[in-house]
Amino acid sequence: MAVRPKTSPAPGCFRTRSAVSRLWAAALAAAVAWGPVLPGPASAQRPAASAEDDSALRLLQQARRLRAEGDLVAAARDYQLLLDRFPDSAVLEQGLLETAELHFERDDRDRALRFTEQVIDRFPRSPSAAAALALEGEILASGAAPLADLEQALVSLRRVPVLFPESRYPNLDARTRARVRMGEISLRLGDSAAAGAAFLAVLEDEAESSWTDQARFGWARVLLEGELSPDPAAAAAAAADELQQIVDAGRDPDSADRARRILTLIHRTLLRPTAGVPRWQVARTLQTPGLELKKGVGLAASDDGRLVLTDEGLDRAVLLGREGTVEDTAALDKPGRPWFHQGEAYVPQDDGVRALSARAGWSFVVPRGNKSEPVKQLLAGGRGSYGGWFVLDRSRGVLAFDPAGAFAAPVTGGEPIDLVVDHRGRVDVLDKKAASVTRFSRDGRAEGTLIKGSWDKPQALAVDGLGHLYVLDRGAARIEVFNDDGVAVDRLGPRLPGGLELRNPVDLAVDGSGRIYVLEGRPSRVVVVE
Repeated sequence: MAVRPKTSPAPGCFRTRSAVSRLWAAALAAAVAWGPVLPGPASAQRPAASAEDDSALRLLQQARRLRAEGDLVAAARDYQLLLDRFPDSAVLEQGLLETAELHFERDDRDRALRFTEQVIDRFPRSPSAAAALALEGEILASGAAPLADLEQALVSLRRVPVLFPESRYPNLDARTRARVRMGEISLRLGDSAAAGAAFLAVLEDEAESSWTDQARFGWARVLLEGELSPDPAAAAAAAADELQQIVDAGRDPDSADRARRILTLIHRTLLRPTAGVPRWQVARTLQTPGLELKKGVGLAASDDGRLVLTDEGLDRAVLLGREGTVEDTAALDKPGRPWFHQGEAYVPQDDGVRALSARAGWSFVVPRGNKSEPVKQLLAGGRGSYGGWFVLDRSRGVLAFDPAGAFAAPVTGGEPIDLVVDHRGRVDVLDKKAASVTRFSRDGRAEGTLIKGSWDKPQALAVDGLGHLYVLDRGAARIEVFNDDGVAVDRLGPRLPGGLELRNPVDLAVDGSGRIYVLEGRPSRVVVVE
């Protein structure tokens, strides 16, 4: 990965971050406990230069070519041949590391970890060992990682800046990578102080590289969490400054698009009201060529504006691209309300949950005396920060399960009608009878009633990337918007901006830029408010 020379920050960035650093550096230093550093093994000798023969190098290059072409099976075969035939080769170190990367790409976590351990054990002071430690942390934290794996990932990642300091290893890509991952995992664990320290270390101490954008994203999110700043408006402005720098730098189109979406969300929900401008200014009906809805049940929006719709009349789920075109469909029996998690669309149905693109499925059982019985009548759900499941069963209420699907605990009874899991892993549950939203911590502990509404017929709940909650009142055909503290900040409907009117809303969703999508039942259509 290419490393760019360190450059001076934009003037606005320098002023913002230096002020932030002066205010919070002491708090970050006091709050962050990096934990014990595991000692590295005794130094190993690099193989002699004579082992660097042409055959080993050609085999490595061939494995790389096959990997680049997407033939991972053949690439794995050639990497293994390299390791078996040339155990003393000068390219062995790189071969071991790339083999670990390859098995991670193939979703073979255990084998990938075995190869990272070999690199760390045999070449403990080599930059490859730093890269292996960073990769080890990523592997442990990947997917629906449980809490123990996240904590172990941090142990591996923290070793990198300690064992490979800037004084001895300037411009080390693996150290920057490790610090970014430390920040991301700390955010998943709810430790904003540790996350902020890791991201700031990248932005202030490391040369600009392909990891800089991710550090800016992370630091912007820490600012938006609001836990380190007494002034939310100033924190939002500082976060917007970081995101604008990603757009201006233009290093990566995907990063720039993501930054623009979050900037739009910040401006729409936080900054427009301070200027007296309406948050949402127009509504339209989404055109869906090739799709005729019959009886819409639910919808979900991804950060990048893709939609998943479920239709009881069609008995299927449909994935729509950002332009409303059909990208994928799946036949489902009695589908419920879908949701997105880490880019994957999940759809509950009568007897389980389906991952739409992966075509994977999960079913759940709960204990009843000495027996177990299946959970059916699933309506909604979500996945938590540690990979656990929260599912809403029409007859049992909200239930929690571990990442493997084993029953953990009932979360709430009452008459829940919908739930969401926010970006911090907290679970908010909309109760139909009590006309309230109750908040639960990421481990399922009740934190109390967040919102007590006066809704006619509360129907659905959505959350955006800044923690704003959107409650759909089907009876009044209205949407009420609340901030992260449960304070009402806006109301839309039944007549929407521009004159379009809600008639029979059944579900709603919000994408990464703050656009609101409302699904109407019969006649079914999707209304976009932006």
